[in-house]
Order: sequence, then C-alpha cells, then structure tokens
Amino acid sequence: MPGSRGRRLALEEPFEDVPPHLLPQLQSWLVRILQDRPEVLRVACLEARVTTCDPTVGGSNTIRALNDLLSLTDGDHHLLLELVEYVLRLGVAGSSKGLRLMLAAANSVYAVNDNGDGLEVLVDPMAKDQVRAVIAEVSSASCSEHLKNAWNKAYGLNPDPVNSYSESIKAVEAAVIPILARDDSKATLGKAINNLKNGKSNFKTVVYSPKVDALDRVGEMLSLLWDGQSGRHGGNAPTRHQTLDECRFAVHLAVTLVQMFSSGAVSRIDRI
Repeated sequence: MPGSRGRRLALEEPFEDVPPHLLPQLQSWLVRILQDRPEVLRVACLEARVTTCDPTVGGSNTIRALNDLLSLTDGDHHLLLELVEYVLRLGVAGSSKGLRLMLAAANSVYAVNDNGDGLEVLVDPMAKDQVRAVIAEVSSASCSEHLKNAWNKAYGLNPDPVNSYSESIKAVEAAVIPILARDDSKATLGKAINNLKNGKSNFKTVVYSPKVDALDRVGEMLSLLWDGQSGRHGGNAPTRHQTLDECRFAVHLAVTLVQMFSSGAVSRIDRI
C-alpha cells in the first residue's frame, strides 16, 4: 500500500551500536576521508593501535593501512565510532554534513553534535531545543560553558556521568550565586540554598500561588540537584558514582534552574 513503508519506518526504534546496514557506509565514509590524507590516516592508525601501518603512508601502503584499519572495525564497532569522532574533531572540511545525513537515514541512535566535532546520543528535539535556547540566552560565559560540558559528557559517545553531574552543578552555581550569595565569591550551591532557606524575604519569584510557597519549591529543586551529587562528603560517608540516568536528569534539571535565575524569574529584592 502507498505510504506503508513510511509508516513502518516512523515506528522503528533508533538502532544502537552500528547496525549491519550502517557498517559499510561508515567504513566507506572513513575511506573517503582518509585515503587522501596520509597524515590523518597515520594518526588514526596510531589511535587504533594498528601495528602494520607503514610510517611512510602512500600508494600501496595507504591501501594496506586502510584495509588493516577497517578490518579491526568489522568486529569492534565502538572503535569505528571513535575513529569517526577522531575525524570530526580534526574538522576535515565537509566531513560532518554527509555524516549527519547518513546517520539520520540509517536511523542511528547517534547523531553529529551541534559543534560538528563529535557524536552524541539522540535526544527528543524539544528537549534539545530548550538546552540550545538557554545556552544562547544566558549571559554568563562560564555558565554556558558548564552547561555545554554537562550535556556533552552526558550524551556523548563516551559518557562521563560523574563529571557531567559536576558540570551541571557548576552551571547552576554560576547562575544562582550572583543572586543568592552575591557577597560571597567562594560560595557553593549549598551556601546559596541555605541563604534562600534562611532569608526568603530577600528574594522573590514571578510565580504566585496562595497554596504553595514558590521559593520553597525552587529551594527543593536546588537541593535535589545538590544533595544528589555523590562523593561530595569526606570522612566515613559512603560514596558512589552517578549513573548515566542520574547525570542526564541533572543536566535537564540544571537547564531549568539556569533559565529560572538567568531570566529573572527568581531575583533578589534590593532595599534602599
């Protein structure tokens, strides 16, 4: 029936890892990029620990090096994805545009990130747009950079949940401390939370409800992020590392909190 294939593909879940229909396409993409760039190929071989790559890559040596490199990626798909990222990080002209189309057509769970220098896991477009908007609107360069780092470490090819969570907290601190603890340049998010809790009369929010104290709810959101970070406390306190789900939750919570404080939705009451 007309349109049946499109409807079937619309219900198809994104493919994790490198599915069979994408494998030869990614390998061909690498060959096109590397075959005319011996210096790039040489370093790629080093990254992949290919011991048979001739240091004088060129001619038949190039073909042999490429074959040896690709033979490794047949059974190691993560290596293939890391080599793709390596090429993207080099900023080879035009490399990211064709790859974006290829990954989308293959319904891969991976996509080229906004900077074009790496891969990231697909995220709901509306959620991604919110992150982009907050990063673009926030006035603090430090806050913006921490948000970007938190996102990339949560959704990148090689996620780092612990550092992602830490970057989320740093992003929120950059947005919150100038309002909740502006006289203390060394304040942490914990100090800012205490200032809000113990001095609510010094702050205001645009949200009003006769049944709910909006500032209390803001404080709870801040505490949820702050208290959820494991490994902060020394001594005999048990420590554990953040999971991937936790760090991704923290990123989206941080984006919301940064937007609230940077937009003036939560602000300080300046008295004369």
